[in-house]
Parts: sequence; structure tokens; C-alpha cells
Amino acid sequence: VVARKLKRFLSGNLNAPVAGYPPFPGTEKNLLRAQIARITAGTVICPTEFFIPDEEDPLRIVPNLPEDIPDRTTEELHSLDAWCHAELELNTYGRCTAMPEQLDDEGEPIDDPDAPEQLPALRALNEDEEGVWSSRLNPIAGSPSAGSLAIFRNLLWPGAYSIGFGRRYANIYVGYGTRYMEQPYAPPLPPPIQQEFTVGEEDPPFVEEEDIVEDPTPPMDDDE
Repeated sequence: VVARKLKRFLSGNLNAPVAGYPPFPGTEKNLLRAQIARITAGTVICPTEFFIPDEEDPLRIVPNLPEDIPDRTTEELHSLDAWCHAELELNTYGRCTAMPEQLDDEGEPIDDPDAPEQLPALRALNEDEEGVWSSRLNPIAGSPSAGSLAIFRNLLWPGAYSIGFGRRYANIYVGYGTRYMEQPYAPPLPPPIQQEFTVGEEDPPFVEEEDIVEDPTPPMDDDE
């Protein structure tokens, strides 16, 4: 969750501390792992019907039977409708799945009104926000040939590309591990300073106790 609020280039030292605000609870290897999870969830895609949801666990995907995978031309793969996300999306809690059920003292489930919606597996690419993906055919000139490719570029993660042709596809990412931002990055401001405690009208007033002065010298015995 904190990795979403940071914009930091990696130094290459996995044990290096991650400076910045808000504080990151880990070293650079933990930040790298978090960024890889974010990039994978948002940019790894596959043609539709290559995978199907598992019957026992709908959030888990399994390969489809070869005879059930349709043959598509490069022009058909050039459409967003022909692709879907191969990984589950990360929610606002930084998880792919919902939080485990929490029970109260009476054993009843606690309803969290702020819980994010669980998105299904193999979410269609055309359900993403407009302007997230750009696509083109290669070669551009002329009609698609036998060796033409359908190329998709993710605009939120510069350096993420997906290529498809026939029954083959590939995903690659070569970038700095930072998300695209329209405005220059500015670290978030620290939270406001808390106000001093004030006594309410219904609260009892504070009464200052008298100072108790004790002699630190121990008493002397009468024999001395």
C-alpha cells in the first residue's frame, strides 16, 4: 500500500533502506517485490479463452483445452475485446483477494463498508479506463501479412508491452518501475499536527494536586 505513494528509482542494492515519505516498512528488495506485483497485476494480459476459471476456485485460472482456443487473425487480436488480464487486480488493501472474515465477540461476521469489491479473474481488457492501452499492427504499411504482430502498450506503466500473433502471445516490461504521472511528483504532505486536549463542558475540571515535598535524608537513629 505504501509503495503506491512512493516514486523512487531503485539503486540496485537490495538491502538498501528506502528513504522517503511515507516511511516504507522494508528495504529495497521489499519495494521491488511490491512494484513487480503492481506491474504484473496491471500489465500481464493474454488473449481471451486461453485460460478459464477453475470450477472449484473461480479466482484461480487453468489452461483451456487446445481445441477450445479459437484461431484468430492478427486483425482480430488488434482489438481490446480479444484480450483479458491474466492476473488478479490488486485492491486498495494491496491484496488480490478479499480480507479474511473477521468475527466479533459473539462470533458474528463483521461487515466492513469500506471493503473493496472482489473483481473476477480474467477481467476483460475493455473494462479498463479509457486511455490505458494503445495498440498497433506491425508492419503498419499494407495489409497484415503472415508475420504481422498485434502490439499493445500500457500507458500507465511505461515499458510494458504485449505481443500477440496466431496462438502465441508474450508480455515484457523494461522500465524504471515507476507509474506514469501527468504532473511532476510531489511527496505527500505530513498529516496535520494534532490539537491539544481541551476539557469539555461536561467533563470534570482539572485539579492540580499540591506538591509533596519529602526529605531525601534518611532519619537518624537515636543511638547515633
